[in-house]
Amino acid sequence: HIRECTACSDQYCDDHIAVCHECGDPLCPTHTEACGTCDSIMCGSHTTTCAICGGPSCEDHAARCHECSEVVCATHHVDCAGCLGTICVDHAQACASCDDLFGESHIDGCSVCGTQLCQSHRETCTTCGESLCAEHAIACQQGGELHCADHLRLCGVCTNDGTTQGGLCEHHRTACAVGD
Repeated sequence: HIRECTACSDQYCDDHIAVCHECGDPLCPTHTEACGTCDSIMCGSHTTTCAICGGPSCEDHAARCHECSEVVCATHHVDCAGCLGTICVDHAQACASCDDLFGESHIDGCSVCGTQLCQSHRETCTTCGESLCAEHAIACQQGGELHCADHLRLCGVCTNDGTTQGGLCEHHRTACAVGD
């Protein structure tokens, strides 16, 4: 049996022609691609190229990154723990607290130390909205709201004599009566 390659029209016997996994078109050895994950044979129109490694993938084993919109192979994509969408490994970051992988849009760094944290493991300054790690989020002594160090004030006397652990936010701050 002699068949014609759909891509180049050259003639090949059944032993030397392959069939596209997706569309069934006959292809010569020159015009086939094999998926790097499942080894399925594909024609050029059903082959995707990974933006990271340049390797071929079938449509079942390629995915578009939610962060950069690039198509990547199964080896170079993971599921975002925040939205369960696909993200490429170039845009995946691990939360320093839980080690889950998140897309860059679902993780944020502490504004003080830069530690990368997911929404479940980061705090937010009530005043300015900056992201903070647990170490740099300070509770107002009066109201308990969390703030960054820029938005809390400590009494120099209380802080030095060890009678206070935190500070007061702008809303709860009053003049210190010591020494007046």
